[in-house]
Amino acid sequence: MFWGDRYGVVEDPFGHRWSMATRIRDVSPEEMAAAMQQGCP
Repeated sequence: MFWGDRYGVVEDPFGHRWSMATRIRDVSPEEMAAAMQQGCP
């Protein structure tokens, strides 16, 4: 994600959805704003 996390969702056999995230790197507010502009028109 543009804020520095890896994120995913899985669904178990009972239909429950589980969200997981982990920090990949620290992103400055300036880097986050630039990445958001590139990824979101």
